[in-house]
Amino acid sequence: MKTRIFMLALFLLSFINISIYSQELLLNCVSTDPPPGNVLPSIGTVRTLIVFAQFPDDNFDIYNSLWEKGQAPANINNWINETWTSNPIQGSLTHYFNDMSNDSFKFIGKTVSVTSPHSRQWYLTNNKNRWHIQKEILDSLDATWDFGEFDNWDSDRNNTPDGKVDMIIFIWRNIAREFDKETREDIEVDLNFDHDYGSLGFATPNYFNVDGELRQIYANDWGSGVSIRDYVAKGHNETFRVVVHEAAHYLIGHNEFHSGFGFWGMLSAWG
Repeated sequence: MKTRIFMLALFLLSFINISIYSQELLLNCVSTDPPPGNVLPSIGTVRTLIVFAQFPDDNFDIYNSLWEKGQAPANINNWINETWTSNPIQGSLTHYFNDMSNDSFKFIGKTVSVTSPHSRQWYLTNNKNRWHIQKEILDSLDATWDFGEFDNWDSDRNNTPDGKVDMIIFIWRNIAREFDKETREDIEVDLNFDHDYGSLGFATPNYFNVDGELRQIYANDWGSGVSIRDYVAKGHNETFRVVVHEAAHYLIGHNEFHSGFGFWGMLSAWG
């Protein structure tokens, strides 16, 4: 009996060692081929800019402790690590993707809190939408920021800058939650924020220049980022999940992956 137990233990130990070695071999192998992925690689380092945005005339739950109007979100420094580490901020996007990829996908970046240059009502009156609003915010950042650090991959997932910013995540404090349902929906449609949770890209037109025309920020569906709305109303956990979901499209695929491969993990809970 003891011999059988010993042989079983030896077999299990050998299996574990082989499994660990196989994972290390997979993660540390050197290849000249682009890493797997979709628009962005699922292995390697992606640097992203997370923009927490609000309108100056936002009047929804203005003293909410999650994100008080006129202030940065309370947990803005906990969303992402600026440099990669195997011991990231707990509950951050870096932490999440470390766990999901066994440390092979390094999602890092910076955060910034901004108020749009014009009021929500001004954009409505002047027939401006999400494209104009987010471009205007990024144009204002362009005066002092270098977007080069967010340009590290080309469209074929080669680890080389191609003049296109890789990933910008817009998270809006509130779009129109202080209004009745009909008015809110009208505002959301007029401003092109009528996606229920989040959406790819910044809406059309195609792109605009930053860094003295050295780089472009693409705004279409497979552009340079995603837009997430209504952080205060949806709460942190739901907003975090939607950010992961939309970012995962860049790693996995488009809406056809809502079912099939994607629903097992990062693209789950759609529809």
